[in-house]
Amino acid sequence: MKRVILGTGPWGLAVMQEEASKGNDLILVNQSGLVREPLSPNVKTVACDIRDAKSLAAILDGADRVYHCAGRPYDHWLSDLPAMMDGVIAAASQTGTDIVYADNLYSYGDAHGTPISEITPELAGFPKAEVRKAIAHTLLDAHFSAKVKAIILRAPDFYGPRAINTAIGLRVFGNLIAGKPVQMLGNPDMPHSFVFIKDAARNTILAADEPSAYGKVWHLPCAQPITQQQVLEIIKGMLSQPISVSYTGRRGLGFAAMFNPELKELKDIMYQFDSPYVTNHSRFSTTFGERVTPHDHALWETLDWFRRSGLAGTRT
Repeated sequence: MKRVILGTGPWGLAVMQEEASKGNDLILVNQSGLVREPLSPNVKTVACDIRDAKSLAAILDGADRVYHCAGRPYDHWLSDLPAMMDGVIAAASQTGTDIVYADNLYSYGDAHGTPISEITPELAGFPKAEVRKAIAHTLLDAHFSAKVKAIILRAPDFYGPRAINTAIGLRVFGNLIAGKPVQMLGNPDMPHSFVFIKDAARNTILAADEPSAYGKVWHLPCAQPITQQQVLEIIKGMLSQPISVSYTGRRGLGFAAMFNPELKELKDIMYQFDSPYVTNHSRFSTTFGERVTPHDHALWETLDWFRRSGLAGTRT
């Protein structure tokens, strides 16, 4: 069985590992055609700008499923994400390939601390959220107009192997291993939903394997909500060294953004770290069951991956 994965970030590569273990023939697609890790013999890499529907259709030919896990840097979302979704829909409609879209929770905007479910109003409220909302609706419209068959899987912040640019990624584990202060955002005592990237991949495939799940949005299950302070307490229990921590709030982020443009893009989503940010995944759990990794096991595996990655001490 041939399947295509668009994007070689943490979610795409975690899906690749799960699918490869099942013996499926896989094609990984990114703009360079390069992946900096060993791959199974049944996995190939191809360079493609997925905005080019004709080129992408040639890659999708013969594939029953395409995982759209491709992303772009924050400052390219408005210009690139709609064209990427248009390219994927056009290519999949030509080849009859099902689309599995890996999405986040930005469409809902600030839920003011209430748990976010699939029926939470999509208030968006800022440009990056509006574009995520728009492209998800574009995909659902294409499904209901019978252009394609599509499913949307949404996940909160993830962590785990390869999850570098996340709330508990390189700025936590990389700094910790390098002996630098751990950097975290917002209020450390607010409950937050975090999903282990391997759980996200496994449950993405579980839902995608069910034909009746298509045409819907699903929230992927994750372990119980946890505060950033609790995350640090778990990590402390794994180590024999003290941990120095710095928390950056809205004011500090605004100052730091003057020197680091990437941080400027985080200001719009600080609501996720200033108040409870919790997902409700009961629809998924009721339908498919719930297999998730406890945070202590997942955080240990994440720490071990960062130790072996050689990323400690790199720029954060």
